[in-house]
Amino acid sequence: MIRVFTLLIAMVFFIKPVLCADTTNQLYNLLRENRLDEGAAVCRQVEMLAQYDKDSGFACAWIYSRLEMLPASEKILDKFKAHAQLPQYRLLVAYGLIQKKQFDMAVEIINAVKSENKGALADRAEELNAEYYEAKGNLDTAAFIYKGLMTNDVEDGRAAWGLGRYYAMKGDEGRAIQYFEKTAKAWPKHKASRFNLAKIYMKQETPEATATAGKWLAESYKLDKADAEVLEQL
Repeated sequence: MIRVFTLLIAMVFFIKPVLCADTTNQLYNLLRENRLDEGAAVCRQVEMLAQYDKDSGFACAWIYSRLEMLPASEKILDKFKAHAQLPQYRLLVAYGLIQKKQFDMAVEIINAVKSENKGALADRAEELNAEYYEAKGNLDTAAFIYKGLMTNDVEDGRAAWGLGRYYAMKGDEGRAIQYFEKTAKAWPKHKASRFNLAKIYMKQETPEATATAGKWLAESYKLDKADAEVLEQL
């Protein structure tokens, strides 16, 4: 009986942290691949099981923020406000401020985090910096920053998505294709990059381009069979 009790105690204090670590890795992988709906479903399970630790909490806050579910993100931040000085926490606050169009406060936090950190955290701050400029309509500056991020990480899906949209808006279809394809590779379940590729290739009116457009349309349809715009092109 004593051995069984000891085993149960070990399960509470050892197995749960392992589960949290596995869940945190899963959440950050989903976030990196922009599989936000899947990530939100995992976050809801974590909330129900009360398995939040700081790292999984921040991952879920990012997922909710990217889904524009700001109250859900802010609820998590409130739970972990003891960690308000951590860079991840501050960047989440800055992203919320961008969504609220409180740009001056947002960029102050972003610049502080950039100056205090190196590596991945500095890149994440720079990513938010690009999104800050994009939200303000300064698209050339945003594109310049996205290019720098792609230099540091050629598989950066968010930077590639920003550049794809930028070049499509500029009418540079060759570069738009290049970056939309990088986005589609980095984000395997991202419909918009695939549909944008299909639309560009459909305009080229060659047999090869038509076949490629068909491929991207098929992938778009597979991801969302109810999208009226996709169905119209099939």
